[in-house]
Amino acid sequence: MAATSDLTLSQVQAKCTVSAIATYIGAMAALPTGVGLSEFLAIFLQSAAVAQVAANAANTDSATAGNALNAYPLPTTGTVQTDTTNNIQFYTSSYGLNIVSDTTLNTSVAAYV
Repeated sequence: MAATSDLTLSQVQAKCTVSAIATYIGAMAALPTGVGLSEFLAIFLQSAAVAQVAANAANTDSATAGNALNAYPLPTTGTVQTDTTNNIQFYTSSYGLNIVSDTTLNTSVAAYV
């Protein structure tokens, strides 16, 4: 048995139940050659986390409760592992997203602290 391949944008679009978002996914350009969906999302969410830090730093009111954006946490990472067969080191990262959603998920907004 081979490992399950990373998801494609088409697979995600096919399971998206919000038509406007499904249409948007369908209109997205193909990911760059050699970049899988998981790599794209990891880079995207890491960039959002760093941008959130900068946005909060630039907002002089972010120290007031409810004004600091808290939607894009930095990932949690496991310990570094060594694969001696392939001569690489790696770690597992878990990315997240903090949002406030209605029970149908049709409306979601960024979380604040």
